[in-house]
Amino acid sequence: MRAATAMSDRPGSTTGTGATTGTGVPRRRVRPGLAQLDPAEAARWRSRLDRTERPCGCKSGAAAMLAAFVAWPVWAVVHGVTPTPAGIAGPVLAYPVVVIGGALGGKVAGILTGRLRHRIALARLARRVAAARGTVGG
Repeated sequence: MRAATAMSDRPGSTTGTGATTGTGVPRRRVRPGLAQLDPAEAARWRSRLDRTERPCGCKSGAAAMLAAFVAWPVWAVVHGVTPTPAGIAGPVLAYPVVVIGGALGGKVAGILTGRLRHRIALARLARRVAAARGTVGG
């Protein structure tokens, strides 16, 4: 546990709170239009955008790795493994490659999905701010 705490005390480290200023203080991005919203709504939007700003894809990578970890042996058994040393060696040697490939593929998919979610959130914020401007001016 101490190693994790020491890691978060380092200047410039990120511990799930977003980017930092280099002094360990979380950096707040300027979000155009948040000033037009009431403070509680602006805080909710800021929190949502901070959470989706830098997706890492860890959960989807882990899920894909677990799926490959389980699915590859099942696939090998269902499709039949020749009971010879060469017939067994192929699936066994391919197993780590399939599991690591699944993890990497899942991670990339998670990052891309996270970036898309962030863009959607930004578009929704822009629409919300435009609606707030319309009601303030009208």
